[in-house]
Amino acid sequence: MPPKGKKKEKEVVEGYDVKVMTLSELKEYACMLERDIETMRYYRNLYEITEGYLGDAYRKRQEELKLKDEQILAKDIEMERLRWSDLAKEELVAHQASETAFKFEEEYPKQEQDLMKEKIRRELKLEAEGKFIKIQRKTVLEKKKLRDIETKKNFLEKTIEPFVAVMEEGKQLTRLVSETIQAEALENSRKVFRNVCSSYKQKLHEYYKHLIRQDLEDIKNAKCKAEKLEATIQSAESQLQETDQKNALKKATNHQKGLVPVRYETNSITELKLEKNTAMDRLKEENAVLLEQIQSFEKEIAQLKKNFTPVLYKVRQSA
Repeated sequence: MPPKGKKKEKEVVEGYDVKVMTLSELKEYACMLERDIETMRYYRNLYEITEGYLGDAYRKRQEELKLKDEQILAKDIEMERLRWSDLAKEELVAHQASETAFKFEEEYPKQEQDLMKEKIRRELKLEAEGKFIKIQRKTVLEKKKLRDIETKKNFLEKTIEPFVAVMEEGKQLTRLVSETIQAEALENSRKVFRNVCSSYKQKLHEYYKHLIRQDLEDIKNAKCKAEKLEATIQSAESQLQETDQKNALKKATNHQKGLVPVRYETNSITELKLEKNTAMDRLKEENAVLLEQIQSFEKEIAQLKKNFTPVLYKVRQSA
């Protein structure tokens, strides 16, 4: 005998694995599950509505058939009763008329009458049994229809409800996966925003730090210039005082000697005083300008500090 061929291995049908799906595939899978759930809900509602209508129609039909059978049976009983009453009346009339009774007894003996009655009774019994069998057959058919309806109902309940439960579970799983993905995306965006805010905060801090350092350096240079100007002014004033003292001493000496001072010396001293006064005025003006610049720088630093504090607070809140 030839060797038997190996049976083909059954193909394993794998379901949807949400662990290896991408975001777009998860969204499509969720939409598919929602569509299937809505379809099954529609058919379940349609089945429930149809089942209610069929049940009502079946009950009404059973009641109508039962009522008709009862009416037919009542009519049959009434007909038999009328038939027996007619026979009794005929017998009564036959007994009242003697001649007709003698002829009836001669032509139809009593045995034949009994046989006729028995035949009629059997026919009626067979007819009633036939009707009863028909009623039983109808009852069996209706019960079978009812069992078929119940079987279909149970089958649909056993197939629809688990499928709907699976669809609901898949919908919940898809919703959880979607919420997880959204939460991760939100957390990533927050991290990016925090990093951007931290970088911006650092740059802003360095910028204001540079501005403050530059302003402090400018203030320091202005103060040095002011100190130099003050030293120059003090030196000029001391030189002027020395010159005045020398001139006063010369005047006193010349006055004691009785000499007339030379004109050019007086003119030179006056010019020197004017130059020194002019230089002092110029230095004072420069000093005043430097003081104004220092005050302006100090005000600007205070304003920068005032603006820097809420900006840092906003950056910290946004981060």
